[in-house]
Amino acid sequence: MRIYDVLMKGEMWKNCLPFYLFLLSITQAHAFVNFEPHDQATATGDLRIAKFCENLKVGDEIYQLTATGGSGVYTFLISLQLADYVSVNERNGSLTLIKPFDRETRELLRYNAEVIDADGTTDSVESSVVVLDANDNAPVIKPIEYAADIYEYPWTPTTLANISVVDADSGTAGGVQLSIEGTDLLYVESSFGATTRLLCNTSMELDYDRNPVVIATLKATDGGQASCNPDVVLSSNQSLFFQVKDGPDQPPIFTTTVNNIRINESQTAGTEIGEVFARDQDYGLDWDVVYDIVADGISEEFFQVSADGKISVIKEIDRESLSTDNSGIYRFDIRATEQVPSVDPFAWKQAEVGYPFSTTTSVTVIILDQDDNIPVFYKLNDPTNLNDKIATDVFTTKLSEGTSTGSVVQGLNIFVEDLDQDINAEFEVELVEADLPFEISNSHIAGAAVLTIVVKDSQKLDYEREPRSFTFTIVTTKRNSSLELSRATVSIDLVDVNDNSPVFNQTLLTFSVPENAPVGTWIGQLQASDMDSGIYGEITYDILLGHDLFQVSSDGNITVKSPSLDREILPTYYVTFTATDGGNRTTIVPVEINLLDENDHPPEILREVYYSTMMDEDISTEVILQATDIDEGENGKVTFKIIPNEFSDYFEINNTDNNMAILKPSKPLNIELIDGDCEVSDKHITLKVVAEDNGTPKLNSTVAVEITLQDINEYAPVFSVTNPTAVSVAEKSKLGTEIVELRAVDGDACSPNNQIDFEISGENSLNFIIVKSADNGINGTYGSLQVRNAVLDRDEKSVYNVTIIAIDLGNPRLSSTYNISVTLLDINDKSPEFNETSLEKVLIKEDSPLNYLVREVTSMDADETSNLIYNITGVECFDSRGVNVFGCEDWFNISTNSKDGTQVGQINVAHELDREESQQIILTITVEDINATSGMRQIDAAPLVITLEDVNDQTPQFEIYDTYEVNEETNNTRIGQIRATDADADGSNSEIIYSVAEEFQKYIQIDRNTGEFSTNDELDREEMGSYLNVTFIATDKGSPPLSSNETIQIKIRDTNDQNPEILNLPSTVTVSEDIELNTEIFTVEATDGDEGRNAELTFSLDETNLPFDIGRDTGVVQVVSRLDYERTSSYKITVRVTDNGLPTRLFATKVLTAMVNDTNDNPPRFTEVTQSQEFTIPEGLPGTTGIFIREAFDEDSPKLQTNYYYIVGGDGINKFQVDPLSREIEITDEIDRESNELFELVVQVSDVVNLTRTSDLTCDDVRRNETFACVLINVGDVNDESPIFSKDEFISDIAAETQPDSEVPIAQVYATDLDIGENAKMFYSITNQQRCCPHCKNQDNIFIAEETTGDIYLVQAVTLENDCYFNIDVRVTDGTSEHFDDAILKIGVIKDDQTVKLLSTISPSEWTTDKRSDFEDELGVLLGSTVIVDKVLPYKSELNPAIQSQVTFHAKVTGTNDLVETSTIDKVLDSGEPEVDVFLAKYGIKGRTITVTDPVDQTTQIIFMSTSAVLLLLCVVLAISVVCMKQRINRNKRVERAMEITFQDLERTTKSGAPNNYKTNDNPLYDISDDQPTLDIENPYDSTDDIDDGIDDNAIDNNDSAIINDEVMSSCGSVTDEFQIDFSSPTPEVDKSNLAAALNSAVAGDKSNINYAFQDTGF
Repeated sequence: MRIYDVLMKGEMWKNCLPFYLFLLSITQAHAFVNFEPHDQATATGDLRIAKFCENLKVGDEIYQLTATGGSGVYTFLISLQLADYVSVNERNGSLTLIKPFDRETRELLRYNAEVIDADGTTDSVESSVVVLDANDNAPVIKPIEYAADIYEYPWTPTTLANISVVDADSGTAGGVQLSIEGTDLLYVESSFGATTRLLCNTSMELDYDRNPVVIATLKATDGGQASCNPDVVLSSNQSLFFQVKDGPDQPPIFTTTVNNIRINESQTAGTEIGEVFARDQDYGLDWDVVYDIVADGISEEFFQVSADGKISVIKEIDRESLSTDNSGIYRFDIRATEQVPSVDPFAWKQAEVGYPFSTTTSVTVIILDQDDNIPVFYKLNDPTNLNDKIATDVFTTKLSEGTSTGSVVQGLNIFVEDLDQDINAEFEVELVEADLPFEISNSHIAGAAVLTIVVKDSQKLDYEREPRSFTFTIVTTKRNSSLELSRATVSIDLVDVNDNSPVFNQTLLTFSVPENAPVGTWIGQLQASDMDSGIYGEITYDILLGHDLFQVSSDGNITVKSPSLDREILPTYYVTFTATDGGNRTTIVPVEINLLDENDHPPEILREVYYSTMMDEDISTEVILQATDIDEGENGKVTFKIIPNEFSDYFEINNTDNNMAILKPSKPLNIELIDGDCEVSDKHITLKVVAEDNGTPKLNSTVAVEITLQDINEYAPVFSVTNPTAVSVAEKSKLGTEIVELRAVDGDACSPNNQIDFEISGENSLNFIIVKSADNGINGTYGSLQVRNAVLDRDEKSVYNVTIIAIDLGNPRLSSTYNISVTLLDINDKSPEFNETSLEKVLIKEDSPLNYLVREVTSMDADETSNLIYNITGVECFDSRGVNVFGCEDWFNISTNSKDGTQVGQINVAHELDREESQQIILTITVEDINATSGMRQIDAAPLVITLEDVNDQTPQFEIYDTYEVNEETNNTRIGQIRATDADADGSNSEIIYSVAEEFQKYIQIDRNTGEFSTNDELDREEMGSYLNVTFIATDKGSPPLSSNETIQIKIRDTNDQNPEILNLPSTVTVSEDIELNTEIFTVEATDGDEGRNAELTFSLDETNLPFDIGRDTGVVQVVSRLDYERTSSYKITVRVTDNGLPTRLFATKVLTAMVNDTNDNPPRFTEVTQSQEFTIPEGLPGTTGIFIREAFDEDSPKLQTNYYYIVGGDGINKFQVDPLSREIEITDEIDRESNELFELVVQVSDVVNLTRTSDLTCDDVRRNETFACVLINVGDVNDESPIFSKDEFISDIAAETQPDSEVPIAQVYATDLDIGENAKMFYSITNQQRCCPHCKNQDNIFIAEETTGDIYLVQAVTLENDCYFNIDVRVTDGTSEHFDDAILKIGVIKDDQTVKLLSTISPSEWTTDKRSDFEDELGVLLGSTVIVDKVLPYKSELNPAIQSQVTFHAKVTGTNDLVETSTIDKVLDSGEPEVDVFLAKYGIKGRTITVTDPVDQTTQIIFMSTSAVLLLLCVVLAISVVCMKQRINRNKRVERAMEITFQDLERTTKSGAPNNYKTNDNPLYDISDDQPTLDIENPYDSTDDIDDGIDDNAIDNNDSAIINDEVMSSCGSVTDEFQIDFSSPTPEVDKSNLAAALNSAVAGDKSNINYAFQDTGF
């Protein structure tokens, strides 16, 4: 305490006053107050206009008064207002603040400053000083005035609240900026100013559903920048809390819906089938909701919905009458619309929002069908048309024997159908009989299917073994039941076929023969058998795919054909042989012929030299030796051996399979012991190995094995035992100072494994280095240990344990270590250094007593003779804001003391501490070694930070809060937030934790840090009341802690937490099915423990399809739709009572059973399935049919059902009748399928006897009337018609060279049968055969007829003269003896020169059967004869590319076998008559080719042609002028003639040589698919040609120019033509010369300037 303070506070000043007055009087004339500012003052200039910051701290010297003149010894005084705030040092005039300035209380302070000189003279000044503003007042937010009703958007008021804020500071520091924290929903209209409005963010609308309560924080922040503390900014917060009220902006929502309602299609009117319930989603309003059906033109006709959501049927439903997709499913929408109350506070925004709103829910009604049909079997007339069918239970067909397993049996066409739907139409199909070779591929049927009978075991289908026919039963059963529903019989007859081919006794035959076997050596014999007999069982053998090395005889003996067998080229041959029976059925067999080996090849080693690398001490490295010997067996087995030398004892060979051996060391390879010098780091070894086979004689080969032996680095360097273990060196020795020389040796054999390097290990490598000084090989390597770090300091470390590594250069590198101790010799050179841990920040309480030990600081001096002393050389003081202040300079002192042999500095409290004055003190502490060497001051300085800890002395203070609200029974629900502040300094003394008084902790919990409080347990408003006054406690964290409490009122809002309770309800009531609608059967009573709307109860039924309803508000249960005992004899009624609570409606349920008594009230009717019926009744005379109308459905109980059936319409009303009771259909008049195959009947069902009925109804009239059924009667076919041949006489001709062929028909006869199906099947046969030349004689078995097709085959060779023909009687039947027809087939003989060949632009594919028939008929009219087309072949022409085909035909005099001459045909075609031109144009005829007579001898013809050519040439010379005009035509004719003579007409060299003249004369023999012959001019009949272009494939291609055509060029000048003739020849030069000579001989006579060129195209 200062002396001035003592004087002022004591009584001494009174005793000294006279002395002061005296001094003033004697010095007044000489002393003057001077206004010089003090260095620490915050104001400058004259004190009369001085300005002081209000945030100056008490105790600060803020000004210095001085005086001039007089004696220089002055006394200074201050009075008036300023004297209340400052004290003056009377001696030196310094002004010290003793009371804080407060600008807000007093901004201008008057003062009187007086100075008294020692001589008594005085001087004074009276003026004022200004107090400058510091930002020391936080903004204050006044209570917020909220709007009365805050609704959600768009009814949100413009102003949510009015806000007022004040700040006592001035200027910028008194300005306030407002902001909102915790939400983006709100903002303030003006961020700056004392008053503003709280507004809603227009981009984020208030929404009751998302934010029913808005909680945020309003923050007010001043502008700071006060002149005294510009960096200080203060703020304050205020909680914003208001509730958002709901508005009508949400549509209703369905809380109860129905998905699928299932009803019978005869559901009676008024029946309730379901219920929906919706409520307003604006739960704060909860407006009422009304219901209606969205009109779609149908739904409102059949269904209705009541105001309380009950769905019912308006009238009886006809499933077929609804516009559904015939699935019995109907969908419609129910709309729920909210009702606006009469007083609507939201009406001003109704147009904008668009309420009242509606919502819809989809209702699906499923109309159920019934099961009343069994599966019915049908035969499909057309397998591709399921509607073309006949009902039958008998099915027959024929099947070729041996049909493969899995094949489908054709011709049955079984279709089975159940007209029911879904699961009612599912059934199983199975075969009754066991062990059948057949099975049904599809056994589970859903609705309908075509049944497929497949072959299960083809081995049982053998015509040669019994049975030859199979009859079995197909039955249908209900799925998962053995109950039989229907059955059908199937009969399958086997058809015999030639089905046995030769069979080899083995599938793969194997033979062997030596590889050097001579030609003719017997190899083996083929053996095959054939189950067929006779000629078909006779077998011949041939080779199909083989080599020129083997051959086989016809009896199967295989022999060697060539001496070129070599097993090493090919050891095994796979040859394909054939076995062919007399019926040309061929079987192939692969034969494996193995060649036996002879030893004729030495082993071949795979490499010329083997190279291997092995390691020192290696015992496992292997060298794989391999050889090949293409011999086999022992001849090909190879053994390896080592040829002995100086290294062979180190190795061994192990022979393995596959002519391989393993060479490896027999003992460890020690490189140090093996002779030889090192090459680089390796030694090399050479071995010789021989490979020898096991044949006789033995053959061998030799190979070298080169082995590189690599030295392994197996010895680490070793330090010499003579090396020292400890050495010394002076600290701070120079770099490179040698300490010691060390020696090491390495025992490895080769470099680099025995070369050594040295290095220092670890961190000592920075201090020391070892340098290789000498390398004497095996005598050792030397290294010099030297100093590397020139600043080694003994005070840091006196002894170094150095680890030296000797490491060789091998791979891997091996090393050894040597430890040597290096000691440093000491010198004195270190300054003391503080220990950092002793300088850590110090925290002490501000009430610590004097002499309190604050800290012991320690230091370390590496020198051994150090003497340390500690001092405080500087002090800095800082307040809680971090501002540098004065006054703490003498609060601490330091002393040097010895402790545990160490000198320490002890810092103690030397003055009273005051945290509010200085919170942090930084001491500058020094330590000095006073024993330091002269001239070297050793000192260290460091700061020590001391922080004063606050002492707690202020209690927390709560803010003011309004009432909070919360729903009852809400757990962990946020209610609000409380806040309190503490005037203590920041830290634990001002940190506040919040708690709830113990008696409220069961219900309320609070976040101890934030003050947010919420429910801890469910609140029960009924038990606790509507308000709860909760005491909250705010406690600071000081020691001891201080606290305060505040009571806050919480309003408990009611919630719906009580379930309704049904008070009365019987278990059963009885009601008659004819009870009147709306009759009350019971009244339900209920109660609810809640109150208000939560206790408002409504009644409903859980079931949606009951004929009962309950009053929504009354609980009265009534009958609302007609009851029907036949459908439902009892109802389970679940009564539900529901309250009107929010947000969840609670309910209770009880079950009531209503028993229904039956009455008779349902007429019979046909179902959707039975309303359309279809039957098949065989044609025939009147009588019963055994077919019954399907029964109608009557919903009454069986005891009340008696129904009658009548035919009341349809075109079959006069042909049929129905027995009214049995329902059997009867024929009243004969029916004939060929006249009418379908009848329509309209059948009516009624429970009235002798029903009055009409007779003119049609099916279209009764489609929607269920008492009628439309019955279609298909008239089944009966075999009552005979087959009829298409003509009485068939004509066909064959070529004279035709040979027997059982696969290619020569003619066909055909007939038709008016019956259908099996009854229309026809069977052809030959009844008689005659040879007519011209007299007719019977012949046997020359021709046969294919039974089912009418194809005629030649089976015996015949020779016919030109005038002969066969007269064949043919018959067709339908399988019965009484139904048949007969006709005659005439087969004649024709030659190629008796045919005409026309060239047409119509392609062969377009010459269909009908087109050929038309051609024959139309040309026959022109010729007056019968025309027969023989064949149509492709044709190409370079002169006229449009030509595509050649049509060959002949003609006979009608009714005879006489041929029409080709000249006669040519004459008609060349006549130019209009009808002929029309005919030629219609069939695209552009020209024709000439056919010549088949030559007898080729040589004679060539001579004849040559002679003719010479004569022709003479004629040309004599009559050149005449011949010139015709030469072109003659040349073309002769070219064609020459080609035909040269190449022959290949059509006469086919397999059978038979042209086909029957019917449309499409003979496949004229389109041979086998390889065609290639021209051989010497032997044309043996030629072969691989061009497959038909039987008339001559050597000249169809593209040649040898065509008779009107488009020819005539010229009298020189003509040079080139003919390109395509052919293939094994001797081309001979064939070309022969062909050229023939042509030149034929045509060169009149064209000496014509050249013929022939090009082999390689065909």
